[in-house]
Amino acid sequence: MPSATASSEPPSFELRVVFSGLCLYVVHPDGKQVGILMPDARKTVKRLHDDGELGEPHVGYVRFDAANLGVGSVDSGNGLVYKFNGQVLDFGFGTSLEPITANLNVPDFDQFATALARKPELFGTRPPADLLMRTIITGGEIGGRPSGNIRELSSVLSPANKSASYKASFAGFTVWTRRVNGESLTVTITSFDGKGQTAIPLTPVGPDGKKVITLKVANLCAHNPMEWDEFETRQPARHDLDFKWLYRLMQPKSGSYKDLLLGSELPFPRATPTETFGLEDCMGGSTGGSFPP
Repeated sequence: MPSATASSEPPSFELRVVFSGLCLYVVHPDGKQVGILMPDARKTVKRLHDDGELGEPHVGYVRFDAANLGVGSVDSGNGLVYKFNGQVLDFGFGTSLEPITANLNVPDFDQFATALARKPELFGTRPPADLLMRTIITGGEIGGRPSGNIRELSSVLSPANKSASYKASFAGFTVWTRRVNGESLTVTITSFDGKGQTAIPLTPVGPDGKKVITLKVANLCAHNPMEWDEFETRQPARHDLDFKWLYRLMQPKSGSYKDLLLGSELPFPRATPTETFGLEDCMGGSTGGSFPP
């Protein structure tokens, strides 16, 4: 007969999501939410940036592990890839908000581009056409590990401090982890207009009871964006010119980019002579502020 005092822990698992490439992280001042926005950088959009440079096409997608879908083994390396097209990615936590620790280590627009602000309605019901995907995460922690390389961005978009550059060692991607109570999770992808929705049920898997659901959310160069082993991967450049796509989600607080730049390039993470390690590109950026709208 089982002991009256016997008890068991409620089921739970770890959610692990890698965010890679062109993502704008918006850290909410409440300390409980981080919004993540993807600019539409597909080959079908206008590729000419506001400084006159032509941008390389990118592909935004989410990849689910085959094992979490129940169609493969833990180490199969296969899964479902869903390409974004003006949609909201929802991780299924409803309106519940929990404290989240954010240590992103990506270029901060509030540091080097103070003349800019987020475009309106990025989190609203009628977002601008430049937005490809958005999501809001809560709970756990999200962080990026600096590469060790020092990258530099000009401060041409900070009128009060144009002479100083913005330097740091930035992360090439971030990882969000949090504990989830329950035995499964359903992720939904919904059109901005709410007319189309795809629900994807996921089940945690893993050895020795360490169960996990893993996803990758990426906005990477259109040359082998899924990083398939069978195809040649794109070689990163010394300077992250792809960063310029993120300006599609920002706008001058007054005037125009032409007025602010005065013939200069849009700031981007530029390699410095202190670079000693591997190269990274398709880097994200961050800013602060409330949302929605």
